[in-house]
Amino acid sequence: MKIYNVHIHTFTNKAVPDGFLPLKMAHFVKTPWITKKLGMLLHYIIPFTENDPFDRYAKFLIAGDKKNQMHVFENILKFYPEGTGFGILSMDMKYMGAGKVPQSYEDQLQKLAKVKEKYPDQAFPFIFVDPRRKNILDLVKRYIEDHNFEGIKMYPPVGYLPTDKRLYPIYEYAEKHQLPVTVHCSRGGIHYHGEITDEMLKDCRLKIPKQFADYDLRKKCNIFAHPSNYRYVLDDFPNLHLNLGHFGGQKDWEDKIYNPKREPKDIYDMNWVEEVTQIIMKYKNAYTDISYTLHNEKFFPLLKIYLENPKIAEKVLFGSDYYMVYFNKREKRYGLDVRGALGDEHFFQIANKNAKKFLKHS
Repeated sequence: MKIYNVHIHTFTNKAVPDGFLPLKMAHFVKTPWITKKLGMLLHYIIPFTENDPFDRYAKFLIAGDKKNQMHVFENILKFYPEGTGFGILSMDMKYMGAGKVPQSYEDQLQKLAKVKEKYPDQAFPFIFVDPRRKNILDLVKRYIEDHNFEGIKMYPPVGYLPTDKRLYPIYEYAEKHQLPVTVHCSRGGIHYHGEITDEMLKDCRLKIPKQFADYDLRKKCNIFAHPSNYRYVLDDFPNLHLNLGHFGGQKDWEDKIYNPKREPKDIYDMNWVEEVTQIIMKYKNAYTDISYTLHNEKFFPLLKIYLENPKIAEKVLFGSDYYMVYFNKREKRYGLDVRGALGDEHFFQIANKNAKKFLKHS
């Protein structure tokens, strides 16, 4: 039975902005021999957490220190059974306010198209959408229709709302052509580096807390990733195949286990695992994947309990979020741990049946 990992990345360090890290530290990685040492140093600096940009960039440095995307993808293939399929999610970080990106976005897409050409039955690329990029719909159409890309990727915390009206033609196109859409939907991670303006929030349909102005920038950017945004998207586009990546994120899984009766003070304080669960049960084409969040084995028992509910079990997808799983456990062990914890019935439900339905594979 074919396995699908619907959430991996193959972009290299060249796709990451020069100013992603403070103090121009990114410039040091231009010298290949220090890349690995710098990455390990950043990962093990004590004050940084798993959701910190330093930690995320450390993983990019080491796993992304490859010649090209073909090299990255062929390395991933070693960790999985022959014939495994992968949703490869591109990233466009030009507009996040973190400086110049050495590699053009279209060059990244062209090299990803080469991976698709060589591995047509295993590589399923998703084109990244940022509404601030000029003629983004034309670019989407070209890579979907001419280069056989299979889906759309969004990462709103880099500075845009899922309800941004400029995205509506993208949703219309995706809905019309039954294209799967995967979005980043957990707290933290990569985020916008500039000032959050009223213009950026003009299409927000959530109730923004009164104390929003006092939040630090990373917390402010959670408004872009908040799962409740997608209730409005799915109300407007009920036939959209949408995957809320990361099943709410680690912090909310911990709260669900250790503080399940905590009453939220506002929309920011609500539990994202609970909200994602409600969304995938309510909307017929809404899914969530377990990428990176479930590298933590203490969450396995709760996931297994969730999967006992058929309405949830048919909406969960297997994903690893390679590169992010790189440090916590090797890619092969991650897949084996999930399969061992869930058992074959649940594992093949999320890694085969649900994935094929989400990807529109027969």
